Amino acid sequence: MIGTVGLLDSLRQIVAQEASITALRVVLFSLGVLAALAWARRRPSLALFVMSMGGFFGLAYWLVQIVSPMGFETDPAAAQDWAQAGVNALAEPKGAGFVLGTNSSTSLVSALTAAGLPFSFVIGVPALACLLTLGLLILLPFAFLKDRTTAAFAASVALAGGLWPGMAPYSSILLRPSALPIAAAMFGLLLTAARGRTLRRKFNRSRFGVSAGLLAAAALDRALEGGGEPSVYAAFCLSITAIILASPLRAALSQIASSPASARRAEALLLLSVFGGSGLLWWDPPRSISGFSEARNENAAFLRPMEWIRGNVPANSVVLASPMYSVPIAALAGRRVLFSPSEGARAQTSLPEPFRRARLLESTRLGLPLERLAEGFSVTHLFLGPGEATPPAATERPGDSEPRLILVPVYEDVKDFRVFRLMKK
Repeated sequence: MIGTVGLLDSLRQIVAQEASITALRVVLFSLGVLAALAWARRRPSLALFVMSMGGFFGLAYWLVQIVSPMGFETDPAAAQDWAQAGVNALAEPKGAGFVLGTNSSTSLVSALTAAGLPFSFVIGVPALACLLTLGLLILLPFAFLKDRTTAAFAASVALAGGLWPGMAPYSSILLRPSALPIAAAMFGLLLTAARGRTLRRKFNRSRFGVSAGLLAAAALDRALEGGGEPSVYAAFCLSITAIILASPLRAALSQIASSPASARRAEALLLLSVFGGSGLLWWDPPRSISGFSEARNENAAFLRPMEWIRGNVPANSVVLASPMYSVPIAALAGRRVLFSPSEGARAQTSLPEPFRRARLLESTRLGLPLERLAEGFSVTHLFLGPGEATPPAATERPGDSEPRLILVPVYEDVKDFRVFRLMKK
């Protein structure tokens, strides 16, 4: 296990170098050329296999670099999904939200940790979803098309990015991995419907109209999104179009060409052109996907206090922290928090007993947290980040009849992250 981790770390250091991107593209284009040559020599299965290997290497090059939750630092919705996933994996009791007193939210990553999968494994789910998308695009044409050669042709076009270069769905799936099972279910329904002979005949007669509609839907989606990375909806519309048009496209090339050999060469040139302009060859996630660069780096300074909390704070405890640290504590330390990650007053007052929460926080900042409130909310530790003031030393308050706790420092590091334990005097 240690050897595998070391090998992955070494591999990540190599692929993270800018010069390796050029080498990747040379390798991918070379595989594209080999696939085209295999197709021209009447080896469609070999051509698809070579192009599939190119797709796998192209995706794996980038996906192996992901070491922290995708979208955690850039997408508020994704960050809260990861917070729920961390709490589902490590906190007790199960089934509640990562903010004390709230309901659990449902997402693919939180559902997986709730099912018992380790959080460290679930971090790789977006990357795994990308690879499964590649496999789905390769296999789908063989489910819809009877002719194996035409299916191989359609699969080669679809995995490269479709008839519209650069429109492969890998970026969208990486950001929203839950879209993959939805897309697979939709394809399953389409496949079931396509089994009927009557429906298949009607579909074959109207395939160009359907294709035009899908292309228009993809273009409209891109216009509404303002360009940039294609959505899952647009990318899969174009993938379906590639499957629909594969057979008439090959028929058209056969009619234009002077011989079967010329038709095969034309098909090979088309495959190479699609692959050469595809999202696989020119995919550059650090520049095109928000949050990818952050997911390539582990924040060691921040992970240290999170590891300490994970190892020393009971699983049923609640950590008191400012709203800006709520999501990291829930996701990376796996402990529930008292406040919503939004700092707005409206977000905090929507929580149960907002004034009691605010009073516990204020009394804790003064160095003497109220015992009944701390016990009522199961708060056992206070977390402070850089720049947050350390509470003053506990002093007796004349006339204060409410039992108070004291703050005992239990963790501090050079980055000024601090943890205090709430204890009785």
